Amino acid sequence: MGWWSDLLQAVQVIPEVASTLRNYRLHVRKEIEANTLTPRVVASYLKEEYAITRAPLAKQPAVRIAKGNFGPTFNNSDTEASSSGSRKRAYSHGRSSGCRACSLYHELPACWYCFPQLAPDWWTPNEEVAKRVADKLRDDKSLAREVNTKRRPKSPSKSNLKKVLFTDEVSPAEK
Repeated sequence: MGWWSDLLQAVQVIPEVASTLRNYRLHVRKEIEANTLTPRVVASYLKEEYAITRAPLAKQPAVRIAKGNFGPTFNNSDTEASSSGSRKRAYSHGRSSGCRACSLYHELPACWYCFPQLAPDWWTPNEEVAKRVADKLRDDKSLAREVNTKRRPKSPSKSNLKKVLFTDEVSPAEK
């Protein structure tokens, strides 16, 4: 029977189905030899078998493991950090932790709030972040000094740069 051997060969990559069909073949050998077994009967058997074997697994509630149950340990020691369950890193005031002024993920020299001349024309500052930056610059004198030393003169915007490069006309504001 051509379709039966094709089916067995096709399901070899799914071990559970292949073993189910090999077991089924033992029970229907006479029908296979007599060429009376149809693909519809086999498909029906596989559906029933799947419903019987998979249904109890689907009805069981999923096991949930609480976060932090398997925390890291070092030399079997139970430290405060490993048992607390907290995985957040502390602010290190270093370059990898973000901007000191706005707390976003870039370095201070790239901060558009401290250096608005670096911001693209389409950018509009967030009022809350701008207020937070202004408060930090007012309260943290070392941050204010660092920002003031890194400030550069405002470069022309892209649209103004085209006017300067390609025309002799310059607007009164640019003079």
